[in-house]
Formats: sequence, C-alpha cells, structure tokens
Amino acid sequence: MESSGRESAFFLGALVVLSGGAAALSLSTAPPVAVQQLHIGAGATVGVGSLVIHANEVKATAGAGSAPRSSALSIVDVYQGPDRWAETARNGQGQIGQLVVIGNQSWQRTLPGRWVELPSSDTIPSKGEAASQQNFALAALAQNAESVTRHGVTSSAVYSFELSPAALIETFGGTPPPGFSYSLSALIDGPYMTGQQLSASNGSASERIMLKYSQLGTAPPVTAPTPGTR
Repeated sequence: MESSGRESAFFLGALVVLSGGAAALSLSTAPPVAVQQLHIGAGATVGVGSLVIHANEVKATAGAGSAPRSSALSIVDVYQGPDRWAETARNGQGQIGQLVVIGNQSWQRTLPGRWVELPSSDTIPSKGEAASQQNFALAALAQNAESVTRHGVTSSAVYSFELSPAALIETFGGTPPPGFSYSLSALIDGPYMTGQQLSASNGSASERIMLKYSQLGTAPPVTAPTPGTR
C-alpha cells in the first residue's frame, strides 16, 4: 500500500473574476474545517450507542525470489453500549471463531464447537469496556487527528492523514516494525463516519485494514449464549 500523497482544496465561489481569491481563501481555511468535520463524524459514530463493524485485514509479502504471500482475516463486531460485544472472525482457511463479551463475562466457541464460558473477572475497565477501547482504536485516531486532508466536497467525502510510529504505539502498544509508513483515511457520510482504512507498507510488505460502520443506532441486541450449546 502507498501512503496518500494527494492534496485537496476547497474552491469557493463561481465567478471567474473571484476564482483566484477564492482558491487562496480555501487553501488557508480548509485544514481546520476538515479537522473539525472529521472529529465530529468520528465522535458521532463512536457515541451512537449501537452499531455493526465489518473489518477486513489483508497482509501481503513479496519475498526475493519467491512468490508473493498473502493472508486475510474478516471480522464482524456487533456493539451495544456501553460494554456488550459479539464478534465473529473468519480466517483465510475458512475457520470461524465467535466471542461474546458482556461486562466482565465472556463466552467463546470455534465452529462447529460448543459455547464455553470463560473465567470472569473484576477488572477495571471491564472486559466489555476494554473491547470498546480496542475496537474503537482507529476511530479514536480519527477523533484526535491534527493534520487532515479532505478529498471531495460533497456530504460523502474521504479524509486522510498520516500516522507516526509514536501514534501507533500510543494506540495499540508494542513497537511497529521499522521502515514502515502508515496512513489512515476515513469516510464521512452525512453526520457519521461510515468507513476507515489503515494502510502500512515498507516496499516489500504491506498491510491494509478496512472498516465499515453500519446499522448505526439499530444494531441487533447482544445476548449471552448458553454454555454447551452450538
């Protein structure tokens, strides 16, 4: 994947005699406006109360003298605020795992297996709240973005910004592999952020994470499964 290098500007006004001044004004005012629009859209999505997140992760490696290798993972998360999550994950081999988290209780199964209740805990934040922090990590980066470029001038626009290794460490922990460049984009549709994409590349390896936020405020309920059932 390549980091976004595109630039955009708002062109204000339609009169030819004012076009030069309008373009100059748009260049000076677009960055703070774009930042505000991104922050508002991301915050609206995180605060909606219930939603579904479709996530797809694709990794690719081009080894010297060998065929390219790739792997894929798809995840569907159903969120019911403040601390209920139901997750279904499928890897490239077709294996499917499921996890339900409600407060400090959680259950899991790998299909076609049965549901198993995991040991509960009294941790703070709860398991459900910790899952919220993790699943909304990319949304938090959008909420806190400082240098933003807007692509498009309609109600459905893409906002892109670069990520530093320090920002990744603060968000996800650990140490990013050296030599990688990172970029993040978000789709704002109306009042909400409805999609995000994180791209990372070092020339020979790349990773892309694509998120789609849907059923904003209308996600199905998350209920506890019965242990031992399929």
